[in-house]
Amino acid sequence: MYYISYLLFIFFSILIVLYPDASSSNTNGSVGGKTGSPNDNTSCLQCHNAINGNNASISSNIPITGYVPNEVYTISTNITQNGINKFGFEITAEQNNIGSSKVGNFIITNNEIQYTNNNHAVTHTPGSSISNNSKSWSMQWQAPSAGNGEITFYAAFIAANGDGTSAGDNIHFATLNVNEEISNTIDNTEKFDDISYDSFKKIITINSKSKTIVYNLEGKKVMETNQKLISVSHFTDGIYIIETNNTTKKIKL
Repeated sequence: MYYISYLLFIFFSILIVLYPDASSSNTNGSVGGKTGSPNDNTSCLQCHNAINGNNASISSNIPITGYVPNEVYTISTNITQNGINKFGFEITAEQNNIGSSKVGNFIITNNEIQYTNNNHAVTHTPGSSISNNSKSWSMQWQAPSAGNGEITFYAAFIAANGDGTSAGDNIHFATLNVNEEISNTIDNTEKFDDISYDSFKKIITINSKSKTIVYNLEGKKVMETNQKLISVSHFTDGIYIIETNNTTKKIKL
């Protein structure tokens, strides 16, 4: 009896050694600080025994002239890998200097993303990780105040086959560099006249033919209208994002 028990122990020990490493996949989203940026200094490889891929990207509507301080832009991420049905990501933004401070504010605009790393980064939600061959996520990002200079977005992505192990999984990295716009003092004061806000009357004026959507700071849509004069006097005090076809602007009630 002892001999049989000993053989069973040896058998299962060999199985444990030979079985592929279990994936530490976070379906609920990244725990934060795993983008591989200078500030994070770690990546998804800390939890995933995966190999590197190169089919991920970051894009934005920040103009080639650079971001305007305190304005809001759309940031999009994408990963592609054939034969994969489960994806995840984390993205953050940092200054391009030795300190590599986190900069700007990410804004949640849909239920496919959530905050992580003390709100300094964004990651996927459980319901947004399943997709065939490719997956994209989008969010908004408010640029920092003037004087922060060049900024880099860092993102790490996981492409997993969902078998519960690291076998066949890939990790992809992507970066996007953006510069701060150099102010033009000749004619820069009317740049955002498409949206104007009277804080005393609490009225938003839209100076173009455009559908307007109002989001709260959590990314929840609270109004959608085609009107040019929009009263927000009934809104709860706080910060709101006003979005038209041409412009996105933050206001504070």
